[in-house]
Amino acid sequence: MLPPLLNALKAKLDAIALENRLDDRQAQLQAELAGLDSVLVEAVRSNEAIRNLARERIPHGLHFYGPAPDECPVCGRRL
Repeated sequence: MLPPLLNALKAKLDAIALENRLDDRQAQLQAELAGLDSVLVEAVRSNEAIRNLARERIPHGLHFYGPAPDECPVCGRRL
């Protein structure tokens, strides 16, 4: 059995080790989040590029299937 002072010291060292592991995990999660942010930004840019291309190349009212909608599904313009 360890003396109370050594038990307190061991508990303090365990707490510091846990805090260091949590800091490392937080840094890892922040790096992953930054990576996901860049993927999301790229997806939004790709989506905007596709919409812009569709607006330029597809005649309004001709890029849907089924009954004619009231507005263009690509740009929202009333048909």
